[in-house]
Amino acid sequence: MLFNDFVIGDTIEVRIRPPVWKGLLFVAGFPNPFCYTPRSQSLDWAVHSLVRSVVMSKGLKRALRLQEMERLYLQRAFSDAEMAARLGVDRTVIFRDRKELEEVNHIVFIEEGSGRYRIDRRQYLSNVRLTIHEALSLYLAARRASQQTRMGQRPMANALEKIAQAMRQPMTENLVKSAEAIWAEQMRQEREAVFEAVANAWVEGRRLRVLYQGLTARKPYWDRMSPYLIEPSPWSDSVYVIGPSDVLGEMVTYRMDRILKAVVSTESYQIPEDFDEGAMLRYAWGVWRGDGEPQEVVLRFAAGPAARRVLESRWHPLEEVTALADGGVVWRAPIAEWREMLPWIRGWGADVEVLAPEALKQRLQSETQRLAAIYLTKNAPPSWFWLWAKADTQSGRWHPLIYHLIDVGVTAKIMWETALSEGEREQFAGLFNLTTEEAGNLFAFFVATHDLGKAGPGFQDKVPFARPILQNQGYDFPSTRGLHVAAHGVVTAWALPDLLEKHLEMPYLDAVHVAHAVGGHHGVWPKDSDMRGLHDYDRGGPLWNQARDALLQALLELFNPPRPVRLPRNRIEKNSLLMFLSGFTTAADWIGSMDVYFQYESRFMTLARYAEMVAQTAQQALEETGWLGWNSAGETPDFAEVFHFSPNAMQQRLFDVAMGAPLPALVILEAPTGGGKTEAALYLADVWLQRSRGKGMYIAMPTQATSNQMFGRTARFLQNRYPHVPVQLHLAHGNAAWTDQIKMVRPLQVGESAEDGLVANAWFLPRKRTLLAPFGVGTVDQSLMSVLQTRHFFLRLFGLEHKVVIFDEVHAYDTYMSELFLRLLRWLRAMGASVIILSATLPERTRRTMIASWLGKPDIHLADGDYPRFTLAAGAEARAFSIPQPPSRTIQMAWLDDDSEALTSTLAEQLKEGGCAAVICNTVKRAQELYGVLKQARLVDDDNLILFHARTPFVWRKGIEGRILKAFGTPGADGSSPHRPHKAIVVATQVIEQSLDLDFDLMITELAPIDLIIQRLGRLHRHQRSYRPAPLAVPRAFILRPRGEPAHPDFGLSQHVYAEYLLWQTWLTLQERSQLTIPDDTLSLIDAVYGDFQPQDLPAEVRDALEQVHDAMIQAFTADRHQARQRLVPGPEDKYLVTRPRDVLGEDDDPNVHEQLRAVTRLIGPTLNLVCLHRTRQGVFLEPDGSGPRIDLDAEPPRSLVKALVQRTITVQHPGVIYRLKDELPHPAWKRVAALRYSLPIVFENGHYTLPDGSYTLTLDRKYGLRIFKEDK
Repeated sequence: MLFNDFVIGDTIEVRIRPPVWKGLLFVAGFPNPFCYTPRSQSLDWAVHSLVRSVVMSKGLKRALRLQEMERLYLQRAFSDAEMAARLGVDRTVIFRDRKELEEVNHIVFIEEGSGRYRIDRRQYLSNVRLTIHEALSLYLAARRASQQTRMGQRPMANALEKIAQAMRQPMTENLVKSAEAIWAEQMRQEREAVFEAVANAWVEGRRLRVLYQGLTARKPYWDRMSPYLIEPSPWSDSVYVIGPSDVLGEMVTYRMDRILKAVVSTESYQIPEDFDEGAMLRYAWGVWRGDGEPQEVVLRFAAGPAARRVLESRWHPLEEVTALADGGVVWRAPIAEWREMLPWIRGWGADVEVLAPEALKQRLQSETQRLAAIYLTKNAPPSWFWLWAKADTQSGRWHPLIYHLIDVGVTAKIMWETALSEGEREQFAGLFNLTTEEAGNLFAFFVATHDLGKAGPGFQDKVPFARPILQNQGYDFPSTRGLHVAAHGVVTAWALPDLLEKHLEMPYLDAVHVAHAVGGHHGVWPKDSDMRGLHDYDRGGPLWNQARDALLQALLELFNPPRPVRLPRNRIEKNSLLMFLSGFTTAADWIGSMDVYFQYESRFMTLARYAEMVAQTAQQALEETGWLGWNSAGETPDFAEVFHFSPNAMQQRLFDVAMGAPLPALVILEAPTGGGKTEAALYLADVWLQRSRGKGMYIAMPTQATSNQMFGRTARFLQNRYPHVPVQLHLAHGNAAWTDQIKMVRPLQVGESAEDGLVANAWFLPRKRTLLAPFGVGTVDQSLMSVLQTRHFFLRLFGLEHKVVIFDEVHAYDTYMSELFLRLLRWLRAMGASVIILSATLPERTRRTMIASWLGKPDIHLADGDYPRFTLAAGAEARAFSIPQPPSRTIQMAWLDDDSEALTSTLAEQLKEGGCAAVICNTVKRAQELYGVLKQARLVDDDNLILFHARTPFVWRKGIEGRILKAFGTPGADGSSPHRPHKAIVVATQVIEQSLDLDFDLMITELAPIDLIIQRLGRLHRHQRSYRPAPLAVPRAFILRPRGEPAHPDFGLSQHVYAEYLLWQTWLTLQERSQLTIPDDTLSLIDAVYGDFQPQDLPAEVRDALEQVHDAMIQAFTADRHQARQRLVPGPEDKYLVTRPRDVLGEDDDPNVHEQLRAVTRLIGPTLNLVCLHRTRQGVFLEPDGSGPRIDLDAEPPRSLVKALVQRTITVQHPGVIYRLKDELPHPAWKRVAALRYSLPIVFENGHYTLPDGSYTLTLDRKYGLRIFKEDK
């Protein structure tokens, strides 16, 4: 019931529900509503005082008693007995009267306990007394509301009828007619339900769950919001709900008739005290608030009726109107969102001119052009000119499709001429038997056709303003459509073959392959099945076919490609060309779509003139994004000029043989650590780069830590090699942006330039673009992603082609990675890249398999060659070369029982005169355990007992790594080590066995496969030092003996890291040895473990058990290879490479994607990134001591804080922890931050964090890192 009313004299009293009065009066144009809320009502209580005295003395009428009860219940809670005593009646009377107030007067009561009741003021209907003149104001508001109600609304009709009852003629009759008109409209129950839910939620202060359909959104979405305000639009019948949104994380303005469903929740909310609706809407034209500062809108109205109308009304509270001498006026006001004014401005037609802002002016200019397309037909552009490629629905600006095709084609032409290397141009021009100039025209034309599929009704219908213009030009928009509109790249792949066959005289099947290559420029090649699924709505009718034909002919005339053309017959050559075209098209499209350079241009001009104009833009874009700059010049300085020392015998032998090899070529260099492999690879790579006129170099390392180390060495090499040229150098791995190594290069934003030095242009920073930069250092994973079936894999491969790629530490690859690596080798050779592989130790079978993959053969026979050696594969042949052997090192070796007492006593004995020892473990848990044992034994000072592993926040681990490198790294030129402690122990995992230049006096290691044992021994007596303790003057290593007997060994946690067979064979190979001589023993040791399985020489009890674990290893390797092949891109010889691509895999770091469907480069099981934060009394902080900024976990972190959060990340693999925490991803406040999207914050208190179900406790401190403990139930 909305109204109860009665008339006393000349005053009308109306009781109105709170949601109604305010909207009615505002719509009528009264900015200060005259109705009172329950909190501020000022009723004339004198009447009630009189009533009270009469009731108490004479027990007056029941109606007056009800009024008195209502007044008292508004003040406080009464029991029936208390109210009965107050009014002098029996309490049964009070009970009956209270029920009548509830049922008849619709007054809501709240019971406060002990049978005491009061009126719920939130739902109470206020009494408002109006004079006749005030009633007229309410009447006008009601009439305005009724005139703007375009559909049946029961609450509005009821309200008008009840207000009419309280009015006098002629107001009563007119309002009744208005109500009848609304009743005549079609009633929509779902709209009425939404209206009532919103009203109830607002009045009751409860949160609202809504299903909202945005104006331009493809589908509705559910949101939960707190309705702070319900506001009508002064310019239409629209009503808006304003309040904070859970989904968007900000204040939203939802139009009520776009709310499809609304459900009132049980959760309440409070409007903040500082919420000021007046301030929020101060600059709004209607209800659009805007996020930024208001913009001043300045309009000039022509003299005459328009100017007079402007002066007669007040259109905005903050407006200023200035009269002009010619009779016109200038109107100005600060407006939050000028787009909300558009209908009003359009309504003035030619009588108004926009002076500011410029964006509003451009919007109207764009609309004027579209109007011209509808109404002006004389000297009009061709109909296909009105097809759009880019559009801004907010500003109304648009960019014709033909102009975008030219943008990208011209960009591709300039990239071909200036950004691609000479070697690239020659290779791919040669595959067409064309000159490089002819090939440039052809590739630019191919690239320009990439978006031809946008000339279809499915795409053109994506912006509202396009359809009427195109329908006026005669284009149809068929109603037949599938469940989903086809991607425009699919339409390109469908339409292009016929056109290329017709106009380019290209064989149809060749045209199909080209169409798929350019149609996949958004990252995925279209499938044949995609084309079969097209509908009329995707393709369009005859006029659409004519438009695509005309667009292609225009491109032919502009780019003038040679005709006829056909793809090479050799399948590898054809696929390498198609792979190049796919990546080239994507890169050119990304550059040619940058609005900062290629701005919206909808003026019609000749295409030749536009192409000439845009060529300057493309040149500028390529220069300022970093594509132009360094180029191979064909000259290489001497080795000594670059490194400031002469090459050693190994390096010189390599250069003598490999520098002049036919390219592309592959070298596998096997030599002990510390022999100069890295310098040899860098110099040889530069020689090959200059000879082939290649486009750069990428160095692939096994881990992020080794990548960071190699980045510094590469930066110094490039500074010496190219001292006067700006060289793009990027660090490529998931945490590259947060490492200090990138400070060695100067970051450049798009548009900045550099004359010389190492730079890193921002355009190349996104991970899919990093490999496009000329020089890069990163993880091998980045290169392996170029052969995994992910989006834009061909762009990564395009970035590597015609480079020299160095793979270091390849012995660290497991079976799965090795399978990916072999496929990558095939593609690198096909794409004109040369490869250098570095390893201290490499099994013979692995070396042979790599060479065979490079040569495209199933297997090869290759002479062994003495170790150390390098193998060169060039052309169709491969040959191994021995290189001068460095001085031999004999390492004393002994076995040590795997128990705490043996470990501590051995270290105590060996370090009695000092020395620096490394204890290397295979798992973090084991390293933490042994660290605890040694800490308790107190063999060294706490400061000189260091635990080093990866389960530590990056920022802490970086400090530990720096400390270790300083203490145990390279000595000075005279062999001195001022920072080396007298006695120290480092307990570490595999983090110290790769690429860290460390030198220890003594080593104790857990058993590992033989190649890794040799690698670890490379950190023992690595450098010549002026002093070592006498007992440690000879290098000595202890290996922890497995528990158990030779026939039944127990390898503990190590067998979860390495194949049990390799551990067992290594143990059998080494168990009788007391010393190793490196490199003399290297090949025989590797062959003994990794060679053909020969169990006949073993005792029967060992042979049978070893045979079982060998078979298990082979099965596991086979399964890993199968996993890899399921994820791999087909090889370069595949017949259906581009026409039948495999399904795209999900992102490798998304834990919500099933493991079998993720594009992983390593089979390491599920992982979870934990961002480790700490709670103190003052809040949540980055560090345990409360240093750094306070962290608000409910707010999206600013970019300045993201780096610090990423640096506190630990990746865990513990299944129990992952299972219990993964469902908490994504963290609500972080889901829009790319670097943190798949990371979860956990907050430690006093170094402890217990999982929500109490199953595990995690502890974190600087000494141990992260430890995980299972709690007893």
